[in-house]
Amino acid sequence: MADVTLESMRRVHIPAVLVIENEAFTSPWDAEMFLQEVEDNWFSRSFVALEGERVVGYFVAWFLNQEVHLLNIAVASSHQKKGLGRRMMRYLLDMAKRELKHLITLEVRESNAAAIELYRSFGFTRVGVRREYYHDDNENALLMARPVSGWDEGI
Repeated sequence: MADVTLESMRRVHIPAVLVIENEAFTSPWDAEMFLQEVEDNWFSRSFVALEGERVVGYFVAWFLNQEVHLLNIAVASSHQKKGLGRRMMRYLLDMAKRELKHLITLEVRESNAAAIELYRSFGFTRVGVRREYYHDDNENALLMARPVSGWDEGI
């Protein structure tokens, strides 16, 4: 995926992000939610993965005090299983380290085995359960976390 670059998400990227969002999630964000992250939220960091001009992935994270919370990450179905999700996670972890953050947290559907495995491969562990977190089907979310210190760039 050397031909894929990461850059800050802008308003112009949101329509393409929504296509990926809708194919990846059963309870997708809408355009207004992404717009708020891009334009109205000083602690939000939103990035897109671009293959040329085409959006093929994205993530949104909040950088608050000493911690980072990953809100959303997705890869276009055409680009899954090619290492792009891992690349975006490395980018996020490197950014957290550069900004001297101490902890990264996220929620993930209990049934999303592929995402859970990705997060575990980066050292995230389950620290709790948010009962009936997802409103579309009342599925539980696993709360996962990992310290930023000890980040191994070889992962």
